[in-house]
Amino acid sequence: MTTTLSELQASLRQLRANRTNESVGRRFYTNGFVYFVEGGAKCWWCHHETLEAATEMLQLFSIQKTAHTEKFKQTMAEQLITCEKCLVAYYAAKNVLYKRYCEVYDPRNVELVFQSIRVWDSQRILLQFSRSLLPSSPEGRIAVIDALAGAENLLFLPEVEKATCSFIDRCVERGVRLDIGSVLLPGNITLCFATNQRVRDWARRALRRTSKGSHIRLDSVQLVFTDLFKQLAASISTRGRFQLLPNNASTSSEVSKFPFATDGLWHGLREVFARLPKSCVQDLVDTFDDLVIVTCQALLDASGPEFFDVLHVFSRVISHYDPLNIWPKIEQAIGLTSIAFVKRIFRQAEVRQTFFDCGVARGDLGEESLALCSRQLRPVRDWITPFIGSLQLPSDSAAIVTILEELLLNIRTDNRVPPASAALAVHTAIAIVTHCLKLPPAKNTSNNGLFILVGFLNQNMDIFIDIAQGQSILSESELLITGTERLIDLMIREDLSWSLKAVSEISDQAQNFRNNPEFLINDGSSTYGDAPVLVHFPALWTAIMQNPKNTILFKKALYGVSYLLLFDPLPQSLTACLPSNWRNVYQEFEKLRSDIKVLLKGLLETLAASLENVDLEMRNELEKDILSSYLRLLVSPAKSIYPEVLRVLRVSLVDISDDDLGDERSSSTPVDLTDSERDLACLELYERHKENFVSCMTSLVHDCKILVSYSRPAYSCCSNVALFARSSLSIFAYSNSSKSSELLAQLFYGFCGLLGSILKDNADNSVAPGSDRSIYMTVVPIVFRTVYDMLNSSEFADYVRIAKDSQ
Repeated sequence: MTTTLSELQASLRQLRANRTNESVGRRFYTNGFVYFVEGGAKCWWCHHETLEAATEMLQLFSIQKTAHTEKFKQTMAEQLITCEKCLVAYYAAKNVLYKRYCEVYDPRNVELVFQSIRVWDSQRILLQFSRSLLPSSPEGRIAVIDALAGAENLLFLPEVEKATCSFIDRCVERGVRLDIGSVLLPGNITLCFATNQRVRDWARRALRRTSKGSHIRLDSVQLVFTDLFKQLAASISTRGRFQLLPNNASTSSEVSKFPFATDGLWHGLREVFARLPKSCVQDLVDTFDDLVIVTCQALLDASGPEFFDVLHVFSRVISHYDPLNIWPKIEQAIGLTSIAFVKRIFRQAEVRQTFFDCGVARGDLGEESLALCSRQLRPVRDWITPFIGSLQLPSDSAAIVTILEELLLNIRTDNRVPPASAALAVHTAIAIVTHCLKLPPAKNTSNNGLFILVGFLNQNMDIFIDIAQGQSILSESELLITGTERLIDLMIREDLSWSLKAVSEISDQAQNFRNNPEFLINDGSSTYGDAPVLVHFPALWTAIMQNPKNTILFKKALYGVSYLLLFDPLPQSLTACLPSNWRNVYQEFEKLRSDIKVLLKGLLETLAASLENVDLEMRNELEKDILSSYLRLLVSPAKSIYPEVLRVLRVSLVDISDDDLGDERSSSTPVDLTDSERDLACLELYERHKENFVSCMTSLVHDCKILVSYSRPAYSCCSNVALFARSSLSIFAYSNSSKSSELLAQLFYGFCGLLGSILKDNADNSVAPGSDRSIYMTVVPIVFRTVYDMLNSSEFADYVRIAKDSQ
């Protein structure tokens, strides 16, 4: 008699559909016996095709012993020791089957069945150990894997626990390498808390060799953690208040017999959590409600090396809780707020000693010293990002400010802090600010529209500026120079983004107030609320304009300022429609822009003088890097800086006749560039930069389109960029490369899009000084003339045709 796999699977389906039909049950178990025992099937458990059927055959442990059932058990025992994957899959299948049976049958009866399986497991594991006379024997290794693959083996079977620990201890004592593979086994976690130090050390080494984030289900390890967490809850000062019991009933009610160590529990848990996958940690957090509370209390109690162990566990646990509930829950349980928690951490002797006394030479900011400090600081810093993630932002942002203040407090007040320690404290602060700047707006912006760290940054801006400008002792660190450059660049870009959004909002609301004056009450105020914040970091904008000594910082500063000055002020007749508080905020913003223009003019004068003796090739390379910024300034409404920009770009105005210039340029009133000045600027810049000049022009057109589309007044830059493009038409005729053709076609389509946006805005009359005329009325003919001239230029017609054909 034989049974095929398809017949076995068919009988399994019939059994699950007819549990109460005895004949169907007998047919399945007969087919299973024939297939697995008489048919000589290999690897019952690690093959998906036979796993379900093999799992269902465990029902035979619930019936009285017969020759057939004993033969089945013997065959299964022999099969299990031939394949490590089968051992792991067998124990996992048992956990699944236990939960399924508890849902269908009386849990007390289910417990009796699985108790008999557990006894059988114990017998065959002990038999395997008895065969392994030498520590290096393969039978002993398989027995260890068998014992560790099921959490219940060590927890509830003292004989198995003693035999396993004894075998491992002999292996370690005799220098035999006992390798159990890279799969994370439940028993491996249990032995990390063994009383035998050699066994405990071996288990932790074996744990580190497992694949990080190995897949493991909570039901495989919950038994281990249930007992472990009881030990931890009993070790804190508030013991008795928190039991750390699981909030489910999916585990055995039997009391564990495993002798947990009384010391090093948190260190072991740190090692275990470093290897558990995120999904398993999340399940643990969901199952053991008070875990984070016990961990926080342990942090308050801990000292010495144990403090860092608990802190590491805290960083893994805290990130899995809901920010809406976690700190209110902790405060209610042990009276600890998020701010108080930060202060307790930084007042801890271990933290202060590690952060501010790294044991290196005072002036040593070399890579080796910083690397040493970084390794020492890692346990102190790694909790910060998960902690920030646990906060309910923006309301809990004061806790982040407290971290930053604690980091920089000693640097400002204690000159005994070694420079390497101070450098890494600042580096940590930079990382925190950068992280917060990249958070979603709903989290990093407070209810009043300000960035959550704006107060701290404005008060401590000098630290970052001085380092980037090379004016601090910490500027000797390349790590910090690079870090502050990146932070300043990010702050400029974020502040610029906030400013542009705020200008759009003020513009839209001004039109709203103009069209609906009933919103305003007699005193000129409004019930609409506070005006949006236009600039978050005013000190940054003025600082970066004052004699920058860092070339990279200068490029970033020019980039930001060129955008900040690109759009026109709102018409006075429109701002007059704003409520007084909004109007005052906007006037302060325009005053800042005026101050920046003055600083920029002086900076460009200094730059022009300093570049006179610079090598021509190097000067051209610098110019190429920031050509877009220079062009934005030349098309902006900031007319007063045009001469300085042209001087930096080496566009010689002496080649232009006095008749072309007239008397305007010599007057004190800023004036627009003349056609001759634009023609000369385009000619010289195109000759130097070719395709890059065309690409920058296209980007400018795109910038103008965005400004128009989002209600930011941009009539000056729209007109000027159109005039610049018109001045360039004759120059572009000499371009014959395929790349230039594509870029010039993009420029043409860019102007078409810009004209469309202007016409739409003109039709909507969205930004108007009066009720009869849009501010873009004068711009439309200029941009239209440029598009018209392009269409009538044979060169541009060819470029557009070539670009269309290439698509």
